[in-house]
Amino acid sequence: MEMEGMSLFQTLKNYLFSNINKQFLIFLFFLILSASFWLFMTLNDTYEQEIKVPVEIVNVPKNVVMTSTAVDTIRITVRDRGWEIFSYLYGDKISTMRMTFKNYDRGEGEGVIPNAELKRYAKQLLESSSKLISIKPEKLGDF
Repeated sequence: MEMEGMSLFQTLKNYLFSNINKQFLIFLFFLILSASFWLFMTLNDTYEQEIKVPVEIVNVPKNVVMTSTAVDTIRITVRDRGWEIFSYLYGDKISTMRMTFKNYDRGEGEGVIPNAELKRYAKQLLESSSKLISIKPEKLGDF
């Protein structure tokens, strides 16, 4: 049984390292190398991307009922290098924005979170190299 395993291994080795397959493996190596250089150069450029950020209103008193349709996500447009944009989209750099209810309560359980506050919170989530271009919706409000 062991002899068959050795002959199979030897056959596979001879097949992979034959002249034609050596040329293919060399071609494949340089293709992967050039693709990685291209990816590195592409992700070094500056891009603008819209990123979805979850929003949660916390510490809502028990006697307050949220009557409006609460927006649970805002969309921010960010300009930065491709590496940072990639990490925002596919990493865990962007966390949920938690807005405290009592900070925006105008009395009688009504409130609005203005655009300036949304920008301030969003900038805290971003790296210093990132530039915040826009926020949609303009305000979270009438809760």
